[in-house]
Amino acid sequence: MIRIEAKNKNYNGVIANITFENGIATVENLSDDLKYWFIKLGGKIEEIKEEEEEEEKKAKSGKGE
Repeated sequence: MIRIEAKNKNYNGVIANITFENGIATVENLSDDLKYWFIKLGGKIEEIKEEEEEEEKKAKSGKGE
């Protein structure tokens, strides 16, 4: 998975057909062109390991350990 952080940390909406919530979106795949484009706009791209994905899902659902 790939985590995208928008420059605007409060952004809720869709950019390039990717839905952002509070400035963050996660996608399975992201083309090199889109990675470059998001970085050029001031965003951050991060590869998420499987363990981090589970923690993020728990945090979103409010089911912390």
